[in-house]
Amino acid sequence: MNALNSRQLSPLVSLAFKTIGIIMIVGPILDMIILPFPYEFQNREWIVESISVAVDRGFVPMFGISLILAGAWIDSLATTEPKSSPLWRSFSFWSLILATLFAAVYMLLTIFHTVNVLSLQNERIASIADEAAQATDQLESQIDAEIGQRRQQVEQMLQDEQLQQILQDEQVREQAIAQGVISAEDAERFQSFQDDPEQLNVFIQGLEDQAEGVRTEGQTEIGVRREEAQNNARTDAFRALSRVTISSVILALGYGLIGWTGLRLYLRGTL
Repeated sequence: MNALNSRQLSPLVSLAFKTIGIIMIVGPILDMIILPFPYEFQNREWIVESISVAVDRGFVPMFGISLILAGAWIDSLATTEPKSSPLWRSFSFWSLILATLFAAVYMLLTIFHTVNVLSLQNERIASIADEAAQATDQLESQIDAEIGQRRQQVEQMLQDEQLQQILQDEQVREQAIAQGVISAEDAERFQSFQDDPEQLNVFIQGLEDQAEGVRTEGQTEIGVRREEAQNNARTDAFRALSRVTISSVILALGYGLIGWTGLRLYLRGTL
């Protein structure tokens, strides 16, 4: 079997380059269309994720366009005849048009992605602040309810006739403590309330001071969690913004360099 010479082999190599190039262009484009389905154009998170998919797949079509141009270059080496076919029938011409379109698309995606990521960051930070405010309100309500409940319990017990009888007779009081009707601490406390009504105000003030400590501790914890969550939101936004934006700018420049330079040379007849 005779070995293939370079002139016989070049059409096969050119065809292989062009076929692989078309596959490498069509495949990622289909991914960009299918993977974001179902479409949610009003959802900023969906938009950001879809742009990320488009950017992640964007380098493969660039290589595919390069293969098509390489195949066209091999065709030009295999023949010395001048070009006679119209532009619209040229693979390389449409590849350059596609590269130019990709350049414009990725420039727009860079801007669009930046706007949406910053908007999502602001929304997330505002949501975290709202959640922290709700948690603070719940803490305040819980503390106020506990103090009110405790105050009401004390006032009801002070008005309880059975308790009054227990406190008036030491023997009955000791018997009630032994039977678990009332604790020794409560008996002593309520006795002090009867002996000195001002002690009730002191007790209530103690409850409020204790509640204030719980309130301060809870507010500090809520503030720390809010700050951590907001910092995480800013960090996530920075990562998403820097990774996708830088890649998108690189893609726009790469496609632009191939498309605009190639079209200029093509229209001048030097390509």
